[in-house]
Amino acid sequence: VTDMARDALEVADAAGFESFHLLGVSMGGAIAQEIALAAPDRIRTLTLTVTFARGGAWGRDLARVWSARVRAISREQHIDELLLLTLSEELFEDPAQVEVARSMILQNPHPQDPEAFARQLAASAGHEALDRLPSLSMPVHVIGAGHDILVPVWRSEEIAEVIPGARLTVVDKAPHGLQLERAEEFNDLVLGFIAEHEPAAV
Repeated sequence: VTDMARDALEVADAAGFESFHLLGVSMGGAIAQEIALAAPDRIRTLTLTVTFARGGAWGRDLARVWSARVRAISREQHIDELLLLTLSEELFEDPAQVEVARSMILQNPHPQDPEAFARQLAASAGHEALDRLPSLSMPVHVIGAGHDILVPVWRSEEIAEVIPGARLTVVDKAPHGLQLERAEEFNDLVLGFIAEHEPAAV
């Protein structure tokens, strides 16, 4: 995760962004935490969505077990599991919508292979930032999903509790994929928070 945070900062450097609003979702939220910890003066606002502050022993065991499972099943089975973990029960009542999401993923010309997914899990499991997050002083918005079964909402609550002045918003009945399934509501939350902290144009 720290390697990916350094990569992201190098991209920002190459793009000429001296400061920026930073948003991270799920593992991206772990990466965003490390970016903010490494370069706090560059982060104008930090939005952490359906993410976590630590992997721990549970996370390491999850990475080990899930990695083995993904290596043993087909790509289609893996996608079906991900859809169940990231979309809501309400959406599954409309099979046509689920099929649209499934088809879009299957049509990806650059699918993630099982070994890459295993490395993603290992990186997430190794993330440990909880003890360092209290040092953050930029405006922070933590967004959790009330019905997230992949990264439970208490993980968002834990982050918000340790960052001074952090705002916590829990989107009622939303799944882990709230930025997709509840896109309009999610975008309003993100842009509204940025607008509150963006200096008015002169």
